[in-house]
Amino acid sequence: MPNPLVLFLALAAFATSAFAQENPKIVFLTGDEEYRSEESMPMLASILRRDFDFDVSVGFSVDEHGYIDVNATESLTGTEELADADLMVLFLRFRRPDEATFQRVLDFLEAGKPVVAFRTSTHAFRFETGSQWAAWGSQPDPTFIHSFGDGDLTRELVGQKWITHHGHFADGHDPLTKVFLDADAADHVILNGVSPFRAYSWLYHVEGGGDTVAGDPNFLLRGTSLRSNHAANGDLDKYPLTNPVAWTKTHNWGEKPARVFTTTLGHPYDFRIPAMRRFALQGILWAVGREDLIPVEGVNTDPVEDYAPNNSGFGDKYKPGHHPEDFFPGHEVGEGRPYHPQPHIIAPVVEPTALPLDPGQGSTIAIVGSGLGERLQYHSDFEGAIQAAFPTAQLRVRNLASSGDTAGLRPHAGRAEAWAFPGAEKFHPDHLAHRGEGHYPYPDEWLSIVSADIVLGFFGYSESFAGPAGINNFKAELRAWIRHTRTRAYHGGMAPRIVLVSPIAFEDRSTTDALPDGIK
Repeated sequence: MPNPLVLFLALAAFATSAFAQENPKIVFLTGDEEYRSEESMPMLASILRRDFDFDVSVGFSVDEHGYIDVNATESLTGTEELADADLMVLFLRFRRPDEATFQRVLDFLEAGKPVVAFRTSTHAFRFETGSQWAAWGSQPDPTFIHSFGDGDLTRELVGQKWITHHGHFADGHDPLTKVFLDADAADHVILNGVSPFRAYSWLYHVEGGGDTVAGDPNFLLRGTSLRSNHAANGDLDKYPLTNPVAWTKTHNWGEKPARVFTTTLGHPYDFRIPAMRRFALQGILWAVGREDLIPVEGVNTDPVEDYAPNNSGFGDKYKPGHHPEDFFPGHEVGEGRPYHPQPHIIAPVVEPTALPLDPGQGSTIAIVGSGLGERLQYHSDFEGAIQAAFPTAQLRVRNLASSGDTAGLRPHAGRAEAWAFPGAEKFHPDHLAHRGEGHYPYPDEWLSIVSADIVLGFFGYSESFAGPAGINNFKAELRAWIRHTRTRAYHGGMAPRIVLVSPIAFEDRSTTDALPDGIK
C-alpha cells in the first residue's frame, strides 16, 4: 500500500524574490497530544493546495500499525520531505524523535529556510536530560508528565519556549483570550482582512516579568486573558494579562537570515474562526515569500471540506483509528477503525518477576499463547486453582489464547496484520502473506482492553515443533516478545509481570488410561 505517513518573519533588505518559489513545497509536521493539530494542519494544507496549487505534505505521529496516535511522542513522520522543501510548518508538542529524524529537521534549518510555528511548538521537542539535543527541550522530572526544561534553542528559533499559561477553564465551551491587532503592525500584509476575534486558546505567557521574546520580533497580534489563574494567584506583575500571541522574526541557522512566523494560538476551535484561518494562512504565505498572493481584503478561508475537529484534551480525546490520509479531502473522517485502548510505551523493565507469585489485590491475569492456553477456557480447573490460592484477592482471569498463536505470529481474519509486536515478522518469513482485514483488536490492544497486570505466556507447545533446527529461532522470538511486553503498560502505568508456563515432560499413562506410551 502507498506510504500513508506522508501525504501529500524577515529582514527588509532581504528581497522576497531571493527565495520565493512559484509553487513552493511546504511540509507540515504535526504531533501534539492536546490541540488536534492532526486535524487543523491538514485543513490549512488543503486550502493552500486548492487555492495556490502549492505542493503540500503533512507528517504525523503514528503507532506501529500506521494509525495516527498523538501520544506516540517518538514518532514523527514526513521529515524525509524536508530535503527539498521551501517551508517547514511546526505544530508539535513534546516530540522525541530518533537521531536521524531530528537531524533532518536540523538540516532544514541549517539550509537557511523559513519556519512557521503554532502554539505548542514553543515546546515542540522534549529529549532526555543530558541528551545532545536537550537544549531544544528536556524533561527534568521524569515523574511529572508535563515537566519541561531547557529549550533555549527552541526559544532562539521561534521566539519563546514554554513558560506558563493563564489556565484553561471548561475547554472549548467559551473563548478565553480576546485577540486584537498590535497598534504598530496594523498595516502588515499578514493582517490583511484580519479582524479582532475571541480565541478558545488560553493565553500563553511569553513576555513580561523579566521574560522577553528572543531575536528581532515584530509583534502582530496581542491577546488579553478573559480568565486567569495568575490573576487569582495575584502574580500579574510577573505574568501580565495581555501578551503577544503572534509575531514575525528571523532565525540564523543558515548563512542568511530566514523568516519565522510564530503564533501561540492553536486550539482546534480557533480554526473554526475565519480570522484565525486567514492570519494563519497569510503567515504561511509570508514566511514562504509569497505575500504577493495576499489581497488587501485577505485570502479566502473556506475549508475544502467541513472542518469539525474534536475538542482539546489529553489521552484519548483525538479521533482514533485513522490513517493520515483520512484527514484530507475525499475521506470520511467519521468512519474508520474503531478505537481500542492503547498501551503506554514505557522505559524497559529489567527486574524479573518474583516467584512464588503474589498477584496483588484486584489484579487482572491475562492468558496468552496457543492450544493449551485456549483449552483452559473449557475447563475450570486452572482458574479455580488460582482463585482458591488467593481467595480474598478478587482476581480477574481473562483468556486471550488461540490455537496456533506463537509469541510473535498471531494471525486473525479480522486484522490487517498478523504480528504481535514490531519486528516479529523476521521470525516467520514463511508467513509474510496475510489476507486478514477488519477492525479486530491487536494483541497489545487486547491486553489494554482487559487491563492486564500479569501475563501468563503459554508458548513452546505445538507451535514450537520445528525440529532441533528451529529451537534457536523459537528462543529469539520468545525473548523479543518478552522485551516488547516489558516496554508496555496495559494498566496503571507499569509493565505487566510475565510468567512463562513451560511444557512439562511427557508422562506415560498408557497403563492406566487409553493413551499412547510415547514410544512410537
